[in-house]
Amino acid sequence: MWDFSNDGCYIVKSAYMLGKSCNLDLFHKAWVEIWKLEVTTKVRHFLWRVCTGTLPVRAYLMYRHMTDVADCHVESWSKLDAKKVNSGAILMWNLWNRRNEMIFNGKEVYHPVFVDRTLRLAADCNTYMKKIYGGVKRNSCPSPKVWKAPPKGTVKLNRDASLCDDGWVGMGVIARDWKGDALFAAAKRVRAHWPPIIAEGKAIALAMKLAKHYGLSEIIIESDSQVLINRLNKASIFFTDLDAILDKIISSCFSFNSVVWCHVKQDGNVAAHNLARLTPFGVE
Repeated sequence: MWDFSNDGCYIVKSAYMLGKSCNLDLFHKAWVEIWKLEVTTKVRHFLWRVCTGTLPVRAYLMYRHMTDVADCHVESWSKLDAKKVNSGAILMWNLWNRRNEMIFNGKEVYHPVFVDRTLRLAADCNTYMKKIYGGVKRNSCPSPKVWKAPPKGTVKLNRDASLCDDGWVGMGVIARDWKGDALFAAAKRVRAHWPPIIAEGKAIALAMKLAKHYGLSEIIIESDSQVLINRLNKASIFFTDLDAILDKIISSCFSFNSVVWCHVKQDGNVAAHNLARLTPFGVE
């Protein structure tokens, strides 16, 4: 029996929370800083194990005044130069591997080779991230009060969600090009008791699904939910039900050349709002 989960079953997440004394704010920030690094998955897992105390590397990797990653204020890494943080993370991982090779296999890696290997891996990771994530533009844009046409060659998708008293959730999406012409529109109804923020996230996921289905490449997702737009621009993912939806949305960005998240006032989102309130029966 595990006393720190609702069903009495052990899960890694509950152990993390217990180990970090339930300091969720710093815990989530550290999670975001580690998992947004432009490094390999192995390096991220390595840092996460260090941060949660499941890997005994203090004496080998940290300076005397930096005895633990948690004490190094991982959540403040966003204030440092991104390239230096990425290189430092890869350096720590390589040091750990070098130490293991020396102890368990008796292999010595000379300093010039070690440094060159670290710099080369950092450069490769940077090139890979630009190739894979380069199309996702996270720059913010102003919040207009009226709908404005997107730049030529770009399609703007407005979406909205509506909650009904009888337990139905309506979602509406409309896509328009730089001429202001509607390319397609959709309305969907779901039987669910979702909080408003979850319904809004589902509507964005629907817009992304339709954009991929119709083969769009340059898109702008416009929403009147400032919270969701801010989260998507920062690509910050935590552990809630909403974050599972946001993770799916961000993953779907790989299907496009360019994705821009924009906030719009309610008056500029009227078409999607009306579609969401239709909640059609039968054909959607």
